Formats: sequence, structure tokens, C-alpha cells
Amino acid sequence: MSSKKVIAIIGAGISGLATAWHLHQRFGNHIELHIFDRASRPGGWIQTISQQNFLFELGPRSCRPQGHGAATLRLIHELGLQNQIIEGAPSAQKRYLWHKNALHCVPTNPLFIIRSPLMKGIWKELWHEWRLPRQDWEDPTIHEFFEQRFGPHLAARFVDPMVSGIFAGDPRKLSLKACFPDVYQWEQNSQSVIRGAFHAKKEKGSLFTLREGMESLPKTLAKKLAEHIHLNNGVTRLISKGGQTQLILEDGKEICADHVVATLPAHSLAQLVEENLITSLLHCIKTESISVVNLGWNQQVLDKDGFGYLIPSSEKEEILGCVWDSSAFPQQNTHTEQTRLTVMMKVCHEDPILVATRALKKHLNIHAQPDVVLNHTFSKAIPQYEVGHLSLISSIKENFSRFFPNVSLLGNSYHGVAVNDCIWHAECFAKNLERAYS
Repeated sequence: MSSKKVIAIIGAGISGLATAWHLHQRFGNHIELHIFDRASRPGGWIQTISQQNFLFELGPRSCRPQGHGAATLRLIHELGLQNQIIEGAPSAQKRYLWHKNALHCVPTNPLFIIRSPLMKGIWKELWHEWRLPRQDWEDPTIHEFFEQRFGPHLAARFVDPMVSGIFAGDPRKLSLKACFPDVYQWEQNSQSVIRGAFHAKKEKGSLFTLREGMESLPKTLAKKLAEHIHLNNGVTRLISKGGQTQLILEDGKEICADHVVATLPAHSLAQLVEENLITSLLHCIKTESISVVNLGWNQQVLDKDGFGYLIPSSEKEEILGCVWDSSAFPQQNTHTEQTRLTVMMKVCHEDPILVATRALKKHLNIHAQPDVVLNHTFSKAIPQYEVGHLSLISSIKENFSRFFPNVSLLGNSYHGVAVNDCIWHAECFAKNLERAYS
């Protein structure tokens, strides 16, 4: 670079912080770097709370090392946090489904697969998919894809709760290509989802988190980037001006940047631009709100081990599922008798704590009063990649390039809702910008 560039990042969530880190690693003092966020703390949806010796995750609680997880592991090592990595307990491989008023372990062992009530009516569907040829899809919903490939039983019993657990959304509306691009490629490249998944299984690794919680990651990033971060001072408006982008800040000040990286949710970014076309397109990305109830007991109240359970929507239950935190990551327990659970549900009019405790009585036979209970509702937290999402993102980026040629869009509104996705896209962006500036 011949001159010092000013780069502004809007949002101090994991996307913004990871982007700033990778830019700083590549450019060092050759750029003037600023990160703006109206919040009082960095980290966005990643938040760990310790209360009365219980560790609770309010947002993401773990990552997988496969795929984009390699970028997360690289970042953790660059930050010197590798000694904080803890793997899930072996029993965390066990996942449960609530089916016909009972919890059933999702079978993986061939003997259990044969005996499992969850597999009733599904054997023929699995055999059918293996023999189906690759299909030509335009943009199928998740439900449409799995129902056509496997049949209605597997789509309703397994795919529906998986989608609820990740997106809190409706598989009849969400785009398979946008939400699960790997699954689509398995079918396209291997002629079968099963065959493609079998080949993908070569890449193995255990679920992992950080010993002091996932928030250790954004906290460490924020500490190392402290001189560049401006909290309690969000951006209120973006103006394209003479080859640069002008940012109007909440404190009334202005800054001109050679490049802006917007990592805000799409609906929040829409408030910063006055071009009606861009605003309307950004508002087309819908979101789901979710309530999370964390419960802790200083005694063993859970008589099973595993990661937790999900619930198909056909079961008509009040919650989406429950994570058994103390079982999945016992290294985070402060004593051996501790039980930590997290219940997730759609936002409702009833008290979420009452809904959660009622569900735990029914599903897990837990009647003891918890020693600690936390309840948080996250509004518009999870983007919904509905049918047409990929073409919508292309239109958004095309129009941004017309009105704001120096603004890049990152974050979970666009290409992947997981922490791994956000970090991988941040790393890729920094690489591409380095090439552009060299």
C-alpha cells in the first residue's frame, strides 16, 4: 500500500472482531483501524455468565472443528487460547429426540438403529434415497429436499428438530442451498446424500468450547484490539462521499473511511442507509427471536448423559429443546454434583421460566427447584435464510456496490449463522483485501 488506509468496522460482535484481528495481523500499523459498536460490551450474541459458581452460555456454547471450524481453531491459537480448549465428553455424542411422549437416543450403533423406535417407517426411505439419481433443483426448501429424497417420516422426525435447533425456523420456508450447502453438494457430487455424507465422515473431531466459556474468545480479541474499539458509540448513518464512505457517529462526530466493513444484522444496517432499494432488500432478510432459560442445581437431577434433546414441531411441545451443559462439558462444572441445563423456546406470552420448568418435569422428570435460574430473550437474533436467500444476497451486494462501492457486508445475516462461519468469512475477507491493496 502506498498510503495509510482508514478501515472502519461497524459492529463488535464475533464477525467484526475477527475481521479486525485478521486485518491487523496482515496490515499492522499500515492501516488506521476503527471498530464502532453502540453496545457497552463486545461479543454480540456470544455471552457467558458466571453466577453462584454456575457457568452459563446465553448464546453459542460450542463449535465443531470440521469445515469452517479450522478457521476458529487457527484464531484460538493465534490468540494464545489453545490451553483453554476443552472437548465435549464422549457421551456428548449422544443426542436425543422427544418422540411420542418419550425421550429416545438418536441411534448411531447398527444394533440400536435396528431396535430404535425413531427408525420406524424410515428404513425404506433410506434405501430409496440411496438409489435415487441426482435431481435438478432450483432452490428447494429444506423440507421439500428431504421429503423428496427420503420421504415424510425422516423429514418430520429428524430434519425438522435439527432445523429448529439451529435456526429456530420452519424447514418448509428455509432454503436448503443457503442453510445447508454441504448437503446440497453431497447430493449433486455423489448422486446421493447418504453417499456424500459417508465420504464427508472422513473428517473427524470432537465438539469443543473454551474452559471459561465462549465469551473468552471475543473478550480476548477485544483486549488485544482495545485501542481500536469504540463502544457506546454506534454508527447512525453512512454517506458515500468522494471515493470514501462517511460514517456519522452517535456522539455527533464523523469519520471518512477508505473501506467500511458492516457486520451488523441486516435490519440494523438498513437504518444506516437512505437508499430505499437497499433498505427494502435488507428488510427482506427475516429473523427469529428466541428465549433462553439457564437452570442450575447443586445436585444431580439429570439421570441421563449426552448433549441434550430436540423436539419435532409435530409433537406440539412448548420448547424447542434442552442442552445438558453439565453432561456435555463437565470440565466447566465447579463440583461433581452440579447440574446445568439450557432450555430454548420461541418467544411466548407466558413466563419462560414457568414454561421451562414445566417442560423439564414432563421430559426429564426433574421436580427439584433449581438453585439458579436465568432468563434472557434475544430479539431478532437468528437470521432466516428463506427460499431465494442467495439471489437476495446477490441483489443486496450488487446495489451496495452501486451506492457504496467501498462497503463490504459480513456477519451472520448473509452466509452462515454459526460462529465458525463468521470467523471463516472474516479471515477470507482480510486475505482478499490484502490482495486488493497489494
